[in-house]
Amino acid sequence: MTAGPGRCHMRVLKTVCALLALVAAACGAENGAEYGDDLGSMWVKTPKGKFECIDGAATDYRQVLRLDGREIYRQPPGPDQPAEDSTIRHGIVERGLGCPWVVAVHRGLVVIGGDEQAPAYGVQFYAVIDFDRAEPSLTRLAVGQRTEDDDSVPSGRRIEWSDDSLVLNLFGYAPGVECCLVGSPEPRRVRVRYTYANRKVEVVKD
Repeated sequence: MTAGPGRCHMRVLKTVCALLALVAAACGAENGAEYGDDLGSMWVKTPKGKFECIDGAATDYRQVLRLDGREIYRQPPGPDQPAEDSTIRHGIVERGLGCPWVVAVHRGLVVIGGDEQAPAYGVQFYAVIDFDRAEPSLTRLAVGQRTEDDDSVPSGRRIEWSDDSLVLNLFGYAPGVECCLVGSPEPRRVRVRYTYANRKVEVVKD
């Protein structure tokens, strides 16, 4: 007995659906997520492998950083914050509940944000980790409003990338300016440039 037209159409449809599923899976693998974050964790793909930050119950709420599966920092017991410096080997100071989050990724450059004060204040820092260097560097850029609270800068213009530098647009404070204290200047629109070659951070004069 031969299959009727209805059964043939169903077989063709199933075959087409299966092929579409395979194409979608292939596209998903090729264009997979480059980074992700959640309360107490953050990860990002870099030229040196997967970079991870974990700060939750699994680590007794102490910051742990891993690169390419290898632990490079573990926050010691005690009340002190990580002893952040110009690399990622001594941790990243984040005064909220967990790890910093990823703002943008461009090749080996990862711009991160984190709470500068308790989260209720809505003030965050911006920094860039440069994984293109032999020793990944960590450079603070500026302090400003959280991206979700700052509607003065379109999300597509938050970071402007070029061949030799990036420019961060934010509503906040220029590098080196104390924020959030009695007598601190009022926040304003600021454009901050980071030059890849020498890690120089400077305010862009409009």
